[in-house]
Amino acid sequence: MTNSVLKLPEEALKRLIAHYQNKEITTKNPHARFAAKLPDAMITVYSSGKVMFQGAGAERETAKWGVANSAKEKAATAKGDRLPPDFAKRSVLGSDETGTGDFFGPITVAACFVPAQQVELAKELGVKDSKQLTDDYMRKIAPDLKAAFTHSVVALNNEKYNQVQAQGWSQGKIKALLHNQALKHVLRKMAPEKPEAILIDQFAERNIYYKHIAKEPEIIRVNVLVSPK
Repeated sequence: MTNSVLKLPEEALKRLIAHYQNKEITTKNPHARFAAKLPDAMITVYSSGKVMFQGAGAERETAKWGVANSAKEKAATAKGDRLPPDFAKRSVLGSDETGTGDFFGPITVAACFVPAQQVELAKELGVKDSKQLTDDYMRKIAPDLKAAFTHSVVALNNEKYNQVQAQGWSQGKIKALLHNQALKHVLRKMAPEKPEAILIDQFAERNIYYKHIAKEPEIIRVNVLVSPK
């Protein structure tokens, strides 16, 4: 049986409960505040704010509310590539995504190339871990970053997400396709120059990532590192 767990804020929990209200069932679990049963999935909301999805349809239902934190996913994500000691001094093309957390959609992937000789410029323009920056500050420095560095941004809006999700696409597959597409765009823009390395902020194990995009006509593989955090 597939299991996954999400930790959601109260407003999101209320929306989730309302969404499954017509599928509610009685539960004897003293720690559960709500439970619902679908033909292929069981959803349990706990007093702690965690939501457990179980069954064959668990991944599909989880994807409607955020990023799964299943034990399988945690184990897979932990196996990232080890970065070389001098990695911060190299010319690197990197990609990351947003739009899959508490505020869902559109799913957006940005890829950006920073040449070794411009790493200091990126720092001077204010680049650092986004968790250390405010939204207003990021909006302020964004125009300078876009002007200074070769980049690409691709997004999947909520309507299109619902369409492909109904076709059986997992959130992991969607993100993998968007990362590959954004990286391709940047490589074409910067040609014939090539990065010393390509870094994908890890959301799945390497073999799973490439399995998701196996049918793509062009797959970025050379000098790719997949690493978390």
